[in-house]
Amino acid sequence: GLDADGTWLLVTVPEGLRDTCEDRSSVVLDPATGEVLWTIPERISQADIGPSGTPSEGLVAYRANDGEVAVVVRDLRSGDVVGRLPLLFSQWRPIFSNDGRYLTFGSFQDGGFAVDVERVLAGARIEEATIMNPDEGGITTVSVVAGDWFVTGHDGVRLRFWNLKSGELELALTVSESSRIDVTTPGNPGAATFIASSPDDRYLYYEDEGLLLRRFPLDADELIEFAESLVQRDFGVEQCERYQLADDCVEYLAARRAADAESD
Repeated sequence: GLDADGTWLLVTVPEGLRDTCEDRSSVVLDPATGEVLWTIPERISQADIGPSGTPSEGLVAYRANDGEVAVVVRDLRSGDVVGRLPLLFSQWRPIFSNDGRYLTFGSFQDGGFAVDVERVLAGARIEEATIMNPDEGGITTVSVVAGDWFVTGHDGVRLRFWNLKSGELELALTVSESSRIDVTTPGNPGAATFIASSPDDRYLYYEDEGLLLRRFPLDADELIEFAESLVQRDFGVEQCERYQLADDCVEYLAARRAADAESD
């Protein structure tokens, strides 16, 4: 993996070159010179490098898969391990949030994790710094923090939106089962739906219906505006009262009731 600024390059050494590379499983390189800065003893299958100018700057989080399956956080400047969370079963790629405050990852049977990076840097273990760990059953294949949302993907067919402040589940979005991307082998239940947040955290992008990329607005006002744009007729009196759309319905309700009174 290469970070956005081109400062760090993380390379996993192929099995056939282990002897040539002194049995180093992974190396951190300077992209400009090719110099090996650090060696990492674990074989890394998935990783993310923290964005610059954030609490995660200079950190790499990766899935270690040599002997013990674990999520590991290392400081690229010193090579030191900052945090490590062993898991009984496989977990999916760790992802830093755009603001670098959170580290997220899914797991085979332990749910999705949202970890406070600053607490890890202060010395807390990853499990102690986990602020959210919802487990709705099944495989949590992907997870990401976008703005005030913690979004988790399940079995490639469902996205769940959790309020990062309250911890409540506020939205479940079904995606097409035909859109599954297998991240391991054909037919394996580890299929995952791709999700990513825009750099400004205003939108969530997700894959649906056979590799169709959709954009979902995360701003509540924009969601309401979009929903209203789909309405092909005015709300009726019962709908206005049921959904309590005060700003839009007060004048409408008054006019309708006056018209109904005149007709009577």
